[in-house]
Amino acid sequence: AGNRFLTPQAMDVLIEGGNLEVKFNLLTNPVLAGRHLEKLLDDPSPLVRAKLARRKQLDNAIIQQLSDDGELLVRGTNILVGGRSDELLLGWADSDDIANQQFLLLRQKLPQKVLESLCFSKHETVQLRALKLRDLKPDEVLGWAHSESVAVRLYIASLPNLLPEVRLLLARDNEEAVRKTLAANLSLQDSEAAVL
Repeated sequence: AGNRFLTPQAMDVLIEGGNLEVKFNLLTNPVLAGRHLEKLLDDPSPLVRAKLARRKQLDNAIIQQLSDDGELLVRGTNILVGGRSDELLLGWADSDDIANQQFLLLRQKLPQKVLESLCFSKHETVQLRALKLRDLKPDEVLGWAHSESVAVRLYIASLPNLLPEVRLLLARDNEEAVRKTLAANLSLQDSEAAVL
């Protein structure tokens, strides 16, 4: 199945044969392309589709179909594999699909635009994880201090070196937990300053 000189007819036979190990070997074949990739894209086994997703050289149409797969194994493999364009990564971030967004956050490195998009996810867990991966500027910290999410405001209240206007805003927060987090953060900073 890994033979570079397989004929298209032989590839058809191997794909239709149903043996997973043969399909896995076939997916390592560098000459596999076109309609054969499309046949494997429709394979009933999510393991075969996940192995297909691991290929770095795929058409964007196939990559997009894999990201819409009903199996999380396939979607995750597709998103986590290297070599995906920034445009595809940004599309997944903008999709508000929580699984795709969480898979993105597992990648080693994300472009800044993708991280920014994830910060505005409608899913609080994604939003919070993305914020923690960013180096927020003071004006961004002030903006996030206005967030409707209590979890986000708690995170902002725990950040060091908050601007006075951020401290004031969070000190007046409706949530007691935010005010307590800010107070603990400020007293810790004050005690560190006193030691210096």
